[in-house]
Amino acid sequence: MHNLKLAEEREYSNTQQQEINNLKMDITILWKQEEKYWGQRSRVKWLKFGDKNTAFFHASTIQRRDRNMIERLKDTSEECKIPIRLTKDMNRELMKEVSDKEIKEATFSLGSLKAPGPDGLNSLFFQKHWGIIEKEVSYKIKINGILSRSFVPQRGLRQGDPLSPYLFIIAAEVFTILMDKAKEEGRISGVRIAPTASAISHLLFANDCIIFSKDSEEEVLIKNRVEIEEILGLSAWDQPGKYHGLPAQWGRSKNKALRWIEERVSDKLCGWKEKLLTQSEREFLIKSVIQAIPAYAMNVGLFPKGFYHRLCQKVAKFWWASTSKDRGIYWRSWDKICASKRDGGIGFKNFYSQNIARLAKQAWRVFECPNAVWVQVLKVVYFPNEDFKVTKAGKGAYWIWKSIVHGKDFLLRNGRWLIGNAEKMRILEDNWILNMKKSPDVMNDDVTFVKELISEGQGWNINELRKHFDGDTIGKIIRTPVSVIGREDKFSWPLKTDGKYTIKTGYHVARKEQHIDNNNSPSTSDDFKDLWRDIWKLKVPQKIRTFLWNQSPLSMRYCSALGQGLCGLEPKFSAVLRPIQSHILENG
Repeated sequence: MHNLKLAEEREYSNTQQQEINNLKMDITILWKQEEKYWGQRSRVKWLKFGDKNTAFFHASTIQRRDRNMIERLKDTSEECKIPIRLTKDMNRELMKEVSDKEIKEATFSLGSLKAPGPDGLNSLFFQKHWGIIEKEVSYKIKINGILSRSFVPQRGLRQGDPLSPYLFIIAAEVFTILMDKAKEEGRISGVRIAPTASAISHLLFANDCIIFSKDSEEEVLIKNRVEIEEILGLSAWDQPGKYHGLPAQWGRSKNKALRWIEERVSDKLCGWKEKLLTQSEREFLIKSVIQAIPAYAMNVGLFPKGFYHRLCQKVAKFWWASTSKDRGIYWRSWDKICASKRDGGIGFKNFYSQNIARLAKQAWRVFECPNAVWVQVLKVVYFPNEDFKVTKAGKGAYWIWKSIVHGKDFLLRNGRWLIGNAEKMRILEDNWILNMKKSPDVMNDDVTFVKELISEGQGWNINELRKHFDGDTIGKIIRTPVSVIGREDKFSWPLKTDGKYTIKTGYHVARKEQHIDNNNSPSTSDDFKDLWRDIWKLKVPQKIRTFLWNQSPLSMRYCSALGQGLCGLEPKFSAVLRPIQSHILENG
């Protein structure tokens, strides 16, 4: 920069102009290199479309120096007879040399802009220059912060490679076999949630393991907690704390149990510098970070309405205000901002609808996996003598169970049953008629279950249908497929062609229900839809598209009321906004 300043101060000449151009080009290259460096260091992957913000990268850089300390490796001479799980063919496949194709697939499966390795090169370098370096791949292992010498991989499973999880799966399966064997032999008893429930000896989740046993020398071969700490090399907790962000113990107050979410959102928002961020950058942070914080807890419990409101207030202030001390002007309600971009919003997730969609996923898993351990535990405790679809949550039921039942009710309102043997399918309460969500009108109530309307092995019994339904309803029932082989009824989600429920489709259905309950229109006119579609498809930096969105009909009218209009805008923005303003005036 100093050399450029000196060159510009000299007397003008062709040589001097060429020197100035070269210096500017060098500075531009250095700026790009600096942005790329700080973008990688700060773990931010959204540097694109020319939206440069090196100051923010500097402010958000996090030094990650945690080391996974391995104190010692313990060997044992004890022999354990473990059933053979790997066939000779499987073992031969695992032990064979790694092919060039496998190395290439592993390299190209890595994120291209993830944090670089010790050599300072990220995956993009290896992917772009694969033709040169494909024969020169080597590895190093870091143990207690010290790198080993380089070596060429020759086996199928290596730490950090895409296949490495299979190594853990094999070890976890062997561990499960040993635990089941110990339970059968009476050496460990496990724990029972209810007298009629099966005993649980251990639970595995990702790389975590919980073992349940009695507090006795016969089972654990130790005398007290101090001895456990010495054997495992771990400290004991008087309070169980949190597991994957969720408190291990929930109190009576829901707001108190969820306070950690609110605090974490506040910490994130306060840590970001609003004055360093454009609205498009705030949009990215809200969608990728803030909305992900409560996602895991949303799978467990239905949040109180006041809690939703406080979260929305915090995020809305961050979105509209220029600084943390400034309140900002709220040009739209938060509900309108949560609409999709084609409906005039930004596409932020509505916390309530997201919560409902995730709870419905848990209820869907109950229908799909009735023999899963956690489902069997819930059945023993909450609905031992009835079907899940008809069960209700009593007054004294636990918050989590009430939430799952809430998700189940949402599923039953919007899903449909595929007719099998129809033994438990109710005519009035269940959705079973194709393309008909409401209960059919029955002329007489001497039938209860759909099975009474079917001739076994033949399909619908037309005579029975004529006794109980009008002609229009009969036509819809006849078009509804029915199994002639007597398979069990199956619940299906009509918004997916494969009939499987997804949180994404569930979220959109929950949003529609929310609009109906609030008597709000979920979308806008087709004229404005075309306008917003054109704005978001413009091939310009994201911050300009967000700026144009702010000048959409609603905001333009507010700006006009404040006497601002298009005055004071840069010419390049005015040139883009003039056609939009004409569109607004033409369409009202």
